[in-house]
Amino acid sequence: MQVIIIPISTMRLLLFLFSFFLFNQAIELKIFDDLLEVRSQNGLFFPLCSKSFHQKYGEQACASLSSTFSSHSTVSLQQYTYSIGCTTSICFTFLSAFCKTGVKVFCSSSLCAPGTLQLGNKCLSISTVPVQGYSEAKAYCSPYSLISSLKSTEIESIRETILPSFTDTRVFLTSGLRQGSTWKWGNGDTVEQEVTGTGRCLALQSGALIAIDCDSEAFVFCESGRECIGKNKEYSGTSNKTADGRNCLMWNDPSVLFQRDQTEVEIVNHNYCRFIEQDEKKSPTPVCYTKPNELSECNIPNCPESLNDPITLESGDHCPVGSFSCDNGSKCISQKFQCDYEVDCNDGTDEQNCEDYLQYFELIGSYRLVENIIEVWTFIPHVQGCARKCRESLLMCEAFSYEPKTQTCLLTDTSQTFSSLARKITSLYYRRRFSSKDVLFEVTNKILYATKNSKKAHICDENFSREKLSSICRILGFGDPIYIRESHQSESSLEEKQPLPNPSFDSSLVSQKNPSGKNPSGVLGLRLPAWNLSCLREPNCTSTIISTCQSIKCSQCQESACGDGSCIRFNQLCNGISDCKSGDDESDCTAKSFRLSNGSDTSGYLEVLFRAKWVPLCADHLDDMKANFICNSMRLGERESLLSTNTSLSAGFDVFCDTDCSIRQSTSCTRHARIACISESGMSSISQCGLRYVEVNARDAARSRIARVVGGFETVPGAFPWTAALRNKATKAHHCGASILDRTHLITAAHCFEEDERVSSYEVVVGEWDNNQTDGNEQIFDLQRIHFYPLYKDIFSHDIAILEIPYPGITFNEYAQPICLPSNDFVYTPGRQCVVSGWGSMGLQYAKRLQAALIPIIDRFDCVNSSQIYTSMSRSAFCAGYLEGGIDSCQGDSGGPFACRREDGAFVLAGVISWGDGCAQKKQPGIYTMVAPYLSWINSIVNGGSL
Repeated sequence: MQVIIIPISTMRLLLFLFSFFLFNQAIELKIFDDLLEVRSQNGLFFPLCSKSFHQKYGEQACASLSSTFSSHSTVSLQQYTYSIGCTTSICFTFLSAFCKTGVKVFCSSSLCAPGTLQLGNKCLSISTVPVQGYSEAKAYCSPYSLISSLKSTEIESIRETILPSFTDTRVFLTSGLRQGSTWKWGNGDTVEQEVTGTGRCLALQSGALIAIDCDSEAFVFCESGRECIGKNKEYSGTSNKTADGRNCLMWNDPSVLFQRDQTEVEIVNHNYCRFIEQDEKKSPTPVCYTKPNELSECNIPNCPESLNDPITLESGDHCPVGSFSCDNGSKCISQKFQCDYEVDCNDGTDEQNCEDYLQYFELIGSYRLVENIIEVWTFIPHVQGCARKCRESLLMCEAFSYEPKTQTCLLTDTSQTFSSLARKITSLYYRRRFSSKDVLFEVTNKILYATKNSKKAHICDENFSREKLSSICRILGFGDPIYIRESHQSESSLEEKQPLPNPSFDSSLVSQKNPSGKNPSGVLGLRLPAWNLSCLREPNCTSTIISTCQSIKCSQCQESACGDGSCIRFNQLCNGISDCKSGDDESDCTAKSFRLSNGSDTSGYLEVLFRAKWVPLCADHLDDMKANFICNSMRLGERESLLSTNTSLSAGFDVFCDTDCSIRQSTSCTRHARIACISESGMSSISQCGLRYVEVNARDAARSRIARVVGGFETVPGAFPWTAALRNKATKAHHCGASILDRTHLITAAHCFEEDERVSSYEVVVGEWDNNQTDGNEQIFDLQRIHFYPLYKDIFSHDIAILEIPYPGITFNEYAQPICLPSNDFVYTPGRQCVVSGWGSMGLQYAKRLQAALIPIIDRFDCVNSSQIYTSMSRSAFCAGYLEGGIDSCQGDSGGPFACRREDGAFVLAGVISWGDGCAQKKQPGIYTMVAPYLSWINSIVNGGSL
């Protein structure tokens, strides 16, 4: 094994270049020429990205200047900026390569109103003449109050700074009163200092607290509110202007009292901004009346002592279930966007108190993965997000590399060798501190067991599909899974029975009670210690659960396994003979899909999909009725013509059709069935495009309250049947979108293959709706060839590619249909509403089900001027979305369709989802590659040749 040692000085340089800095102390901010800057680990200051700004940062910077935050504005920059992120334990800065806007911060000189003195967190005014007694003192200070309390440090400050200006030893009355044997301040706090004297009211004289008679003559300390909001939503300052500069009316103004609505407010003799109760909740900001029946918001900053306090928000009913309230309750975002290391809330609360995912990894050095890549993630704004992707990868990811500048995250399932790495100064390579390789897997009595931290237990089958079980068993080096359909519950019933963790349970007890480790019952019902797969991946998860779950069972069979684990050959399945004792080899013989091979679009040799394999159908027992049923199910025509065939077969399947079709291994198969499907209209449905059998309208998602969505709403199966998915073949992870052109060609974005151009790395799925489960409508194909446009170099121009899958390709039905190409003179009219669809990012993960949204084309001039990065947009691209943000395509949607509806109702492919600066962010709409300029090249590929 090769060991590479990196000097400490080099590592420090790398960390600077990688722009990833961890801080155990607070982030240091400063203001230079009004521009807010953040300090890096080596002491240099860089502009803070406007996307990362929230008011607390401005308040912190102003407080360092002994000032108070007043306002802020964004400004365009010609340099890179830095962002701030915080977990529960650390804060860090990181390079925002594509953020070219900073923040200008404006501070005011003092937190106290003119004519008052600042004492700690208090603003004081001192009477110039004495008052007679406690009652007159309270009236003198109105609308403010007698000083609410005094700490020892504040008394010391008064002694040193205020009292020396007086020649006498005058007495100052406070809010303190004797209550029984104790003294209480006006704010309810107990007086902790020693008090001398016998009176009932508390006063200050010569820097000491004394008791005086409440009718005595004394001077007064009045306390007014500071010009900021306390951490408990308190404000008692003197600001009397609204955020837009209008003057406030008196709260006891007769016109206000007469015409105001039913809002409960205190009637007082001033016009200062105040918090009020509205609908039994405190208003989000201080307000005042600007008209007799109109309340307006005031722009009051937060007080500096609350800068390091967590922001607490009221959980109101205005945010729907699954949403998170921020910006003082004025904004709702999906909970999926919390802790995704992209700031969605203006106050930044969605990225506070987040988990430190990097604690599970160790930095190895400046390397980039070049081989054994199992997943590729783009537009990951921070290395923490990449670490999260690796942690959430099930039984696969052991290490990752991350490039901050390109925001690219590469995952791998190996950490044992440097052969998969290449040196790259701008890339970080991290490896798990704990590896799933440290878990011992074994099969005992056909049950899959795991041993972790000396605890051995079986692994729960969490209602996995046959394909998922096969992947698990074979990845771990075992044979075909033992799959019993009756034991797989519905997802809902599984969730109802999901047990809770029991950290105190020692799973080693199962070995003592049952040394074989075998489940005596072999069925659901017996509560035994068990591992969840997700727990095996977590270093901090060391406890089994007490569960009645079914165990994962792996056989030693290379072809097929019976329910009892005995092995049979593939040709023993569905042959009419029960070769398995349970008969399960004859229990799943449904013909789910047919296709034609080695022919044309409407004629060829018949094959049926069975147990994830395409197998031939025999001609010996195929009649017109069965063939008609098959043609109709493939939507290639209403009737058929049996064609002669000279292709002999030694083994094949017979088909039996009623309402559905089933198959059986033929005992007398001599010839491969060959048919032609004919439509009564004289043309097959292949000549149609852009049509669908499920009508659903894509709503305008701009009205949604969710901050960032891929599509705006969840579709139904078959709603956009031309939308296809490009998946990683090894992991089945969603990678990009695509659109169906014909049976063997799809169109997508060229940049989807920047990291890996090998066709063997991908598969194409059509008819998909729910990525997390198989519903029988999916068709999965190997990728045979990728046709890049000849002038393609990078994402900024000619970002288009055509995918070719093996012939005969896609079976068109209500879930899979081709989309029409636009005409040569297609006009990209600003404001035209079209549909984007895909399974792209919704925050922490890809969408489970197909999402879609109706978004408008944006005028090119408005798009280019919205952000500097869009000056890189080529002439063959266009903008679409909303400049105010909120609705957009996102990572994972790349390559998917931008579909516009024609007057005849058919959809045409106007664009291919390409790129954007972030997802659904303000003034950062999505960029799409036009299809019309590439029609001649597309037709040359689809019609049989490449340029």
